[in-house]
Amino acid sequence: MKYSKFLRPLFLTLLLLPAFRAAAPTHYLVSTYQVSSGSIGTATNISDVAELNLDVVVPATTTNLEVDVTITTNQMHSCCLFAAQTVTVLLNTTNVPAQFQGLTNAAGIPQIWNGVGPNLLNTNVTKFFLTNPGGTNTTWSFRSIIHNTNP
Repeated sequence: MKYSKFLRPLFLTLLLLPAFRAAAPTHYLVSTYQVSSGSIGTATNISDVAELNLDVVVPATTTNLEVDVTITTNQMHSCCLFAAQTVTVLLNTTNVPAQFQGLTNAAGIPQIWNGVGPNLLNTNVTKFFLTNPGGTNTTWSFRSIIHNTNP
């Protein structure tokens, strides 16, 4: 065939293409309790097609710093909220309606949801409002594994 020298590399490229797809993101949840006589703990790997990771610098004495997001809670498999300083997190609004939820990230203590029990986020989220009452800037972090059904 006249075009075989051109088609062969194309065929090999199409054949090998699936092998080079990006791996599904994986988050590792590790819980350990340690005392002088030893430690006990577990590790759970959670993965799916997508992840949402945010790191937001919240300036000192900031009230209601707006962060736009799109989170559909029934697509979440896990999430973690963390800040080195205390940060208050409001979902979707700064007003306090009946379905209001506020979270407080105590300094240096992560809030983790591993897909078991009530989700930390009790509603779909379009905005986070972050308040840092402290005198220095801090970084607020959000991590989540999600099943994104959008193409």
